[in-house]
Amino acid sequence: MVDIKDRASANILWDAWMNKYGKYYPEEALRKIEMYKFSSDYAHLCVMTEIYVMLGFIKDENNPFKIFRSFIEEQYGLDRDILEVACGHIPTLALDIDLNQQKRGSGSIEVCDDALILTTGWGDVVANKRRISEQSDVSKFSLIVSMLPCEATKTIIKVANKNEIEMVMYQCGCVHDGRDNPNDFRFTDFIAYRRELRELASDTLPKGFIYSEPKFPSSSPYHDIPIVMTKRKKD
Repeated sequence: MVDIKDRASANILWDAWMNKYGKYYPEEALRKIEMYKFSSDYAHLCVMTEIYVMLGFIKDENNPFKIFRSFIEEQYGLDRDILEVACGHIPTLALDIDLNQQKRGSGSIEVCDDALILTTGWGDVVANKRRISEQSDVSKFSLIVSMLPCEATKTIIKVANKNEIEMVMYQCGCVHDGRDNPNDFRFTDFIAYRRELRELASDTLPKGFIYSEPKFPSSSPYHDIPIVMTKRKKD
């Protein structure tokens, strides 16, 4: 939920953001930004959620990035080398992870996405403007995370399992798998897609790992879609 009490102040913050970063966004993203400015109907648009969070227009209890970071921390800890895949235009989740790693003095966070508008200026977050592939070298990481990864979903599962790396991913509520119109689908398509992902994860699961699908820990608009995660079995 967008929390804007003073529209004049909000406009100042908005204009400052767009003056600084607007020139780096692709045309399609700019069109959506203009269309959904200050709209409460933003949950399906990562580009808007990123901006609202960065400008403080979403309270912490409704901030999906903070909620997911807290879940990651609870399940895996942050004192490790983490790769975030498909971070979006702004590495908002990684910035929150980095902030908490800095407080603890341990861990690192790196991101990759060809949608990144900039690769510098994100604190200690190492940003790479490229997509992940099945040939990507991920050997230095002990955890792969992703939030709403769309087309990268299956690749993330394959890469994590192939390299025996724990993974936690909040799945997109769509079937972005290369279809001509990924938003034009029925609920039955999504159920079938979920089954495909489950089978892929189970069939390629490394020995000594467990696979689960907990719900997103929140009453926010994001709670309906399960998290996809793998963990090493405890001895």
